[in-house]
Amino acid sequence: MNARDYSYCFLRYCQDREAGEFANIGVLFWCPQDCFLGFRGSHRFARLTHFFGDLDRDGYRLLVAHVERRFDQMVEDVVNGLPLDSLPASARELATKVVPEDDGALIWSPARGGITDDPAAELKLVYACRLSRAGKGGHLATAEAGHAWGFARLLHAAYPG
Repeated sequence: MNARDYSYCFLRYCQDREAGEFANIGVLFWCPQDCFLGFRGSHRFARLTHFFGDLDRDGYRLLVAHVERRFDQMVEDVVNGLPLDSLPASARELATKVVPEDDGALIWSPARGGITDDPAAELKLVYACRLSRAGKGGHLATAEAGHAWGFARLLHAAYPG
């Protein structure tokens, strides 16, 4: 196993900052050793209307598509960057270059991380465990799956093979 460090953070839709309620709508994944940068956004609208009521469906999808395009451009910049350019340590450092911290409805979670030998597969796993199932089996089922996933990842990291 050729394990490399990675970090990720969630893009969240937060309609009312004072209430603190949010829904994860995307994940940014960064593995600096491989210069792997990936973003996956959720185009599923039903979760948001369940949480927040009436929202502009087309506006939301255009917003997610715009963020995806901006990260696609950033991927090209990272891959084609000069070898002397310093690379950010965490996904959140890159995240705020595309969606800055402001008073808008989109906010970033704190960065989390781990180790992997396959960054692309790990991004798919993080997305599947934290975003794609959300809303399908209820919050409890999603939380239980997430805790089981987190424990399995820690166990594998501690006792590879």
